[in-house]
Parts: sequence; structure tokens; C-alpha cells
Amino acid sequence: MKKVLSLIFFLNLMLVGGTLDFFLKFDPSQVIHRKVKNYDLVELKGYPSIKTPGKPGLPRVVKTFVIPSDAVPVKVEIVGMETEEIPGEFYVYPAHPDVPLPMPGRKFELKEYEPDKKVYNSNNPFPSYTVRLLGSGLKNGYRLVQVEIFPLKYIPAKKRLIMATDVKIRIVYEDGKNRGYVPCEKIREEAGNYIRNIVENPEDVERFAPRLKKTGSALLNPGNYEYVIITESPLDTVFQKLADWERKKGIPSKVVKVSWITSNYSGYDTPEKIRNFIIDAYNTWGTRYILLGGQGDDLNAGENIVPCRKAYYIAVDNAPTDSIPSDLYYGDLDGTWDLDGDHVYGEYEDSVFLYTDVYVGRAPVLTPEQAQRFIDKVLTYEKNPPTDYLKKMMLPTAVLWSSYDNLPLQDSIARMTPAGWFDAKMYEQDGNLSEEAMIESLNVGYGMGHWEGHGNQYGIYMSGNPFLSSEDADTLHNQDKLGIAISIACWTGAWDSVPNGDCFAEHLINSPDGGLVAVMMNSRYGWGAYVNGQYVPGPSEKLDTTFFSGIFDHGVYRVGDALAYAKDLWAPYAWPESIEVDSSLDYLRWCIYELNLLGDPEMPLWTDTPGNLDVAHNPVHPVGGAAFSVTVADSSSGTPVESAYVCISSPNDTSIYATGWTDASGSVDLFPYAQVPGDTLFVTVTKHNYLPHESIAIVVAGLQVTVNPDTININTPTDITVTVLDTLGSPEDSIGVSI
Repeated sequence: MKKVLSLIFFLNLMLVGGTLDFFLKFDPSQVIHRKVKNYDLVELKGYPSIKTPGKPGLPRVVKTFVIPSDAVPVKVEIVGMETEEIPGEFYVYPAHPDVPLPMPGRKFELKEYEPDKKVYNSNNPFPSYTVRLLGSGLKNGYRLVQVEIFPLKYIPAKKRLIMATDVKIRIVYEDGKNRGYVPCEKIREEAGNYIRNIVENPEDVERFAPRLKKTGSALLNPGNYEYVIITESPLDTVFQKLADWERKKGIPSKVVKVSWITSNYSGYDTPEKIRNFIIDAYNTWGTRYILLGGQGDDLNAGENIVPCRKAYYIAVDNAPTDSIPSDLYYGDLDGTWDLDGDHVYGEYEDSVFLYTDVYVGRAPVLTPEQAQRFIDKVLTYEKNPPTDYLKKMMLPTAVLWSSYDNLPLQDSIARMTPAGWFDAKMYEQDGNLSEEAMIESLNVGYGMGHWEGHGNQYGIYMSGNPFLSSEDADTLHNQDKLGIAISIACWTGAWDSVPNGDCFAEHLINSPDGGLVAVMMNSRYGWGAYVNGQYVPGPSEKLDTTFFSGIFDHGVYRVGDALAYAKDLWAPYAWPESIEVDSSLDYLRWCIYELNLLGDPEMPLWTDTPGNLDVAHNPVHPVGGAAFSVTVADSSSGTPVESAYVCISSPNDTSIYATGWTDASGSVDLFPYAQVPGDTLFVTVTKHNYLPHESIAIVVAGLQVTVNPDTININTPTDITVTVLDTLGSPEDSIGVSI
């Protein structure tokens, strides 16, 4: 009988000098197994298994803990453990490595691995250890530690499974080593809230938070630019329009040219110089979002506007297959990605931590016209989209392997969508997936999609034929009904692999009369897990489902943040192999490298039909720093809207800038310091799942008061005339005057 299972952790923590003690409890009733031929497939829900071929395929758990930001973990040890045997005899299914997903015209061998006789004939427990320290690194200054746990031990010769039911582990660390810093309170607070969702001791995030330290820069002027667009002439003037919108809605922004970066920053090559600039911007300006404004194709002349870094993970085919275009290089700022100095980036020995520090997306454009179209799509989606398509999920699904059940992945995503959403299950095996149906559905409009199929740089396929090609993408006419899509398919995002042209993902973004507003697709092979026809999610599937879980279950609603959330949750499983378990055969690291965002990373995603905001404020504002009160309510119900983000700015005076969040009454007082009568103040209000509100106020000189005469003798009776004009020069009445 298949049981519902979960892995329950009971954690208690105490801090004693340089140690952290955790109490973990595992429940034997939460173990299930399925019969596969003559084997027992042993699983723990939500956790992958060993990938070393022929070794017993036991569940592998990796947990992340936060420790003091200036600490370095030395070891993890067991200081107490109780065990319990799982009833029955088990011939544990031998582990199989991940496999590349099929491509049009190419299928990889699905090899069956036999049990490793040396292990399976042994009376020694496998693996020999229960816990192991994997490594540590920094995310936005917070020190994170990964611990590998094997709650199940296997005695192969006796076919016995032993579970560690109660384990007390101790993380030993040294203080005062390599302190982590964060450049501003906003990043510290937002990163802390984020990290609470990915560590086992969220109650300790605040006390282990990094110190504030905004470093001075020899090259950058002081400032606060949360959003930076890196591009080149003549695209820079076009992208300034997007930067202006970001600033107007409360995210200070700046456009920086690649040529300026390469002229001022050191580095082995252009990508390293760009990354060094981003590190400087993060530390100096508190930058959180990076948009790479241009293609990064080094194959075609003139198309390498913002070069990408190609990372190496493990040999699969010949070059260039193993060189993975990865914009994560610009987002994970911990370390150099080239620790051994051989200029092969992203290797195991380079100690890449994989956690995102800044959120990165790419606008894959070549011309000012394409850049303008990209910006128009983003602004349409954010500011005024049609509302009849946003709550629709498209789930096209090709048959990957004839003996493989493809449906659980898409069904799991459909279960995540909120009530009121429409899930279009377009399944090849049900006969309702075709090229015509795909084009028609996209033209009708879908807010989100997960596309499962065979892929290459020219399209996504089923049974050897495309159900959407680059040519199809160019002819889409969904106009303003722009959505997003993520896919497990191979090579669909390989922007460096089309001679004299663009890859499938680029065509979707640059489609002239529609297409998509953001896509996340693989720049090399997608990877799956094949267990003799049984559905076991592979690394590409894990990332994609976690992307949607972040959006719908955890409120991570900006597209760049949601992609980073998926990668950050699975990053602990991408650490180097141990002696007994070769985790390099788990291709999560490969998939984390290759899944790139083509789109604006800061763009908020609609998860409901947009509402409207009623915003009340004074139409004029006097010269000086007086309070400017803004009140926000839901236009349908009239109820106050809490945590709406209000920004007051000026198109003429960049020093006028004030932001804040509304309180429970829907109100906020801001203090913009205006100096010039007649200036315009922009009032912009944003809130998730509400259309942005934009209005203006005019700066005026203030009340004009004249007293005649202006001097008197207090001993002589004198008639005094007081004249009061309002900010528009009209007489005021009912004004109290005290002399």
C-alpha cells in the first residue's frame, strides 16, 4: 500500500560557545517503498536518492542551517542517536544516475545498472556515516551551512533497513573568521525574511544576521541604485525608459554601459569585469536587481553585447556541450567561480556556493527596436494588462519516454494553482497536444506555463515534430496578452548555438506581435531521472516545480526572485561527492547553471485578477519638507490597503524622492523636500495583484501672508490688515490669526 509520507524534523537549538546542537527526529512510519521488478524502491517524500550507479539507492537528505556570520564550520558530529529497524526484508533498488532528456533525433541510452556486488554482499552498513558536513558560504552576508544526512542505513547481505529515529547533531565552528557583511538594512531585512524559508533554524536568523557595512568605491559615486541595467550604446537610451519606470515606482535605478565597465574594472575577461562591477555596485549602492540589456551570443559577430560566462560542471559530450551559458555567474557573488585559477569556471574545485545574492535577468535584444519592444511588453504586463488571461496555466506535455509516466509533474503544478485558475492540460498521450493547438492557445492568452517536451535550439517537440518552433513564435499575435513560461526541454535557451540567428527562447521574447514577456529555459541539456518506468522527478523537474511552489505557496512573486528561490532550495544537493556517494552524478548543479531568465528580474507576477486602488492625496504640495499624506483603499470594497508601496518623485529634481509603506489604515506620511514652485511630483502606488496607481501633485509656494503695517507701536492703537492667500493665490477665509 502506498502511504502518504512526510519527513518531520523536531529541532531544538542551543548556542554553547562555538557549537550549535540540533535534535532531529525521524518517524519510521514515514518510509514507503515501491516494488520495481525484484527490487524495493525506498523513498522519503520530497527528497532525492543516491545517484551513484549500483550503490543502494537510499534517500539523501541535505539540510541548511544559519550560523553566526563571522563563523566557519569545522565539523558536524553525532552526540547521541537512537535507531529502529524497519520491519521486513529489502532488496534496495540500485541507484541510477540522472539522464539527459531526449532531443529531436537523439535519445540517450536508458541503462539498467546492476547492484554493486561488493556492497550488496557486505554485512557493513551502507553508507558508513549518518551525517557529514558538506560546506558553507555566504548569501547576502548570512553564513549558511549544509549538512548531509542519511536517516536510513542498509545492511545489504541481511536485507535490513535501520532508521535513525532520534539524532542529536553538533555543528562545531570557529568564530571571527571571514565575517559576512550586508550593504544596507533593506537587503539585510529582505534577505533575512527569505532565508527563514530555507533554513532549519529560522528563529536564529535575526541574531546571526550580518553587520551593516556599505563600502566606499574608488569608481562609483555614492548613491542608492537597487536596479542596474548593464547595456551598450545605442541601447542605453532606450533602456533608460525602463529605468525611469523602476525609479518612479520606488526602485532607484541606473543604466551603465559595458564599455565604461571594461574601461574601469580589472578582470581576466569582460564577464569577470562585469561581475566585479556588480560586486562593487552591490556593496556601494545596495544593488539587488541586474538586467543584462543585450544578447550574449559569442558565436555570431555583433551579438555579444553583454557577454555571458560559460560554466563547466562535468563532461557529457564534446565541447561546446559542456560549456554552459550561465547568468548565475552575475548573481552569485560569493567567491570567484575560479578558485583554482585555471579560467575554467564553475568546477567543483572552484567552490561555487550557488546561492543568489542579486537577481539577474537578460533582455536578449540586438537593436533599439527590439529593446523598445521588450520594454513595452514589461510595462504592458505590469501596468495595464488585459485581465481575462492572467489566471490561466498552460501545461503542454509530450511523451518523453514510452515507458515513462509524464503526467505527475504537470499534475503537481496544476494542484498548486489557486482556486479560480484554469489549468490547460495539453497531453500528447491524450491526443490534445498539437502545433495548431499550441499556437491557438497562446494567441488566446495564458498567464503562465510549464512546457514539457523534447527540445533543441529551434523549438520544443513531441514524437519528432515541433509543437512550437521559432518560426511559430515569430507569428504569434496574442498582442498584450503576455505570459511567462518555464521548461525542462533541452537547449531551448541555447542562445549561443544558432548560426546567424536566435534560439527558441529569444524568439519567444522578441516576437513582434505577442509571444512571452519572460521565459526560463535551459541553455544545454535538461536532465531527468529514470527508474524503470516509475515516475521519479529529475533535477530539471525539481527546479521547475519549486519555481511554482515559491510563487503560489510562499509568496515569492517577482519572477527573478522565484527562479532564485527554486535554485537556492536545491543548491545544497549540488555539493561535491563523498567517498561513498558520488553526488556529482546528481545533475542539479548543471541544471542550476543552465536555467536562465530572459526577462526583467524585478517584474511582479500576477497570481490573481488585478484590483484597482483608490488613492487620495493633496493635489498640491508646498515648498519645503512638509508632510505629504497618502491614503490607499481598495476601489471595490473601500477597505484600507495595508503595505501598499508609495513613491513620490520628480522628473525634474532627482533629490526629491520619498518612499514608504501604508499602515493598517491605508495611510502613510512622506516628506519630499521640494524647492521650486511649479514642479511636478509623481505619486506612484504599487501593491501585489493591484494595477499601479499614477497621479501627480504640483509644488506651490505655500500660504502667502502679508501684514500691513508690518511694524506698530504697542502703546498706540493701530488698525492692522492681515491678508492670507492660498497656494493658488486665492484669498483664504476663516483663518485664525494671533498677534
